[in-house]
Amino acid sequence: MLFDPASLDVPKQRMRETVKQQLREYSASLFEAEAKHRSRRTSDPEELRSWLDELSGEIEAEVKTIAEKRQLDYHCTQTERLQAVHDQLQSQTEQWIDRVKRKGETSSQKVPVPPIEPVGGWGDRWVNKASTAIGDTESIAERRSAKRKNFVDPVLRKKGMTPAGWAAEAGLDPSVVYDYLSGKSKPRPESRNLLAEALGVDEPELPD
Repeated sequence: MLFDPASLDVPKQRMRETVKQQLREYSASLFEAEAKHRSRRTSDPEELRSWLDELSGEIEAEVKTIAEKRQLDYHCTQTERLQAVHDQLQSQTEQWIDRVKRKGETSSQKVPVPPIEPVGGWGDRWVNKASTAIGDTESIAERRSAKRKNFVDPVLRKKGMTPAGWAAEAGLDPSVVYDYLSGKSKPRPESRNLLAEALGVDEPELPD
């Protein structure tokens, strides 16, 4: 267990900053564990922000049950405790967004795209085919993602469920859901059945 709130139930002296710090550290640990995973799934800062904002909301809701303990009012107000958690998560979100942006800038600087010089003959055909294949792969993933999200997002909103919550309901790793929604992969048959069941639809209804 990362943080035991019971340890603060019988205070000997006021520990205003200590209580807030422990709540911040607990929230930070939960956030970092999931943020590392989610940041590997996208290089788009705005998409990552959306995921991390969702993650922050889930963590704040969980930590709220601890922060609302009346015994902690001896040290600082509930508002102060919840604000400390919120500020911590917002700070971490901005740090992760900054990392992704800097990583993207570094990659573009280290791997510049050189102009393609005409090579003629077989080489020219190979370059064209390779470029076309890459473009086709990206467009297929984008179309697949759009089709899946158009079907899934309204159902999730109706159920008041997040993608992470959908994965938890299905008993699957969140990466299965995020890869599915991004169009990067196709779940295995058994995973599709679990996802459909958690969503409350028949498996054939779930877009490929």
